Amino acid sequence: MNQLEDFDPWLKLKKKLHFQSKKRILFKEREVWWCHIGQNIGWEENGKHNPYERPVLILKKYTNELFFGIPLSSQKHVGTFFYQFSEKDCALLNQGRTLSARRLERRLMTIPDPIFETIYEKFDTLNKPRK
Repeated sequence: MNQLEDFDPWLKLKKKLHFQSKKRILFKEREVWWCHIGQNIGWEENGKHNPYERPVLILKKYTNELFFGIPLSSQKHVGTFFYQFSEKDCALLNQGRTLSARRLERRLMTIPDPIFETIYEKFDTLNKPRK
């Protein structure tokens, strides 16, 4: 499948996620969920395969329907924009964004407080305005 064709199945799934009448999803900060993040543009992180899912850490819950999430990767990354917090889990700090709870599929785990606080601080430091 070429890159242009990759968008067609994602758009069908996106419509389904938007219009489906799911029960309200109960989620909390520190949880990691499989999340339909989609087929994105340029260097934005994509979901894997079809249904375009990727593990996402809920960094900040805004409402029962909206949160700020950090995509996770099983690939090892080094640098300011990444935080490798276990042998197989890396937070992609430069890929965080606001997401709808309708994108959440299933809960994977809850990150321990000390690791969550470190990720939060690293993200916060990365996004502080320059003086």
